[in-house]
Amino acid sequence: MTDRIHDNKLQLLGKLAASLTHEIKNPLSVLKLNLDYLKMSEEKFDEETIECIDASLEAAEIINQLIHNTLEFSRKNKNDYEENSLKSIILKAINITKGIAHKKNINIDLDLVESDDVIKVNETNILQVFVNIISNGIEASEIDSNLRIRSYKKDSNI
Repeated sequence: MTDRIHDNKLQLLGKLAASLTHEIKNPLSVLKLNLDYLKMSEEKFDEETIECIDASLEAAEIINQLIHNTLEFSRKNKNDYEENSLKSIILKAINITKGIAHKKNINIDLDLVESDDVIKVNETNILQVFVNIISNGIEASEIDSNLRIRSYKKDSNI
């Protein structure tokens, strides 16, 4: 009997998640449209503001992809792993988080493997992982400090 109750709770939670993600799409669309509008007028802004707009657009796209993944979860049967450059994903994550690093005057030092090698991953998921790790590193760092991000290659692994 408790298994049935648990299954019902999971079903309700799934419906709630689908409903919430659907409701999040509308305000997210407004935010994205406003950011796109600002982007069209970027000649009016200084470089730092343009970087913030770009990072916000990238973050909005991540949220949009997460919403899409949540809504498609029950139908998803395809393998969405593709070959991606780890370095380019890390650079996107840095671009998204550099605004909060700038507020604490944290310098991000990169020591990334110079390689054309790719890894087979879901780009949105791994990007979210790196954004979380970098954000946590920034939050844990003191003002005026350095955060080092390093990748390396061992054998055929990055």
